Amino acid sequence: MGTLLALISFAAFIAFFVGLAKPELVLMPNRKRSSLVYIVVFIVAAVAGAKLDPTPKTTVDTNTKSEPKAAEPAKFEYADLSLSDYRREAQATRHEIIGDYVKFKKIDTKSSDSFYACMSENSLLKDGSLPLSTVLGWCEGEYETNPAALSKRINLDAFQANFSGWNGSYRPLEKLIKKSMNDDDSYKHVETVSSIVLGKDPHGIVKTTFKGKNAYGAVVKEQVAARVDLNTGDIVSIVQN
Repeated sequence: MGTLLALISFAAFIAFFVGLAKPELVLMPNRKRSSLVYIVVFIVAAVAGAKLDPTPKTTVDTNTKSEPKAAEPAKFEYADLSLSDYRREAQATRHEIIGDYVKFKKIDTKSSDSFYACMSENSLLKDGSLPLSTVLGWCEGEYETNPAALSKRINLDAFQANFSGWNGSYRPLEKLIKKSMNDDDSYKHVETVSSIVLGKDPHGIVKTTFKGKNAYGAVVKEQVAARVDLNTGDIVSIVQN
């Protein structure tokens, strides 16, 4: 019914304007009569249609609760720091990073030194591009499955601190070499290489190549290798090349 009244209203609206121009086309004798008839029909049909088909009101259910957003999982602050960048941090900063991780994971703080030693080994022996989160995850996995092994990890800070940042020489070995030379002023460092052995007998091997004058005053090239205590960085013994 509402649709029919709407059509009548629309037709009356069109007829009103047509009657203003040519009343005979809408079957009216003159413009005045045409206007009066069709405007009345238009109004009556429009009002009746509005009453029969009112616009539905939109209701809002205020009791509907929106779904809570899922909280994003917390992320460790240094998770994306690369292993090489971690190694370049100051020693105090590295300790802070490990301490923060242990707290973040709610691990017993007494294990902080073991985690630090684990990271100390990995930072020297693993790919420097690895993210810290991955390597710390390895240490955490060892903590959960084999805590005794984690406790045997070695903090290599003392060993690393003995290398010169200028030419890479190992200071304790260099001092020992100079002490044994005929002319220590002629000493010239050429190269120092090192290796780390872990497991049941952990130790380091440092090998230094140098030049210096012998007892006859001639400049010769020599090489000395030493076994090093990884925990202290001290030389244990001179080894055969």
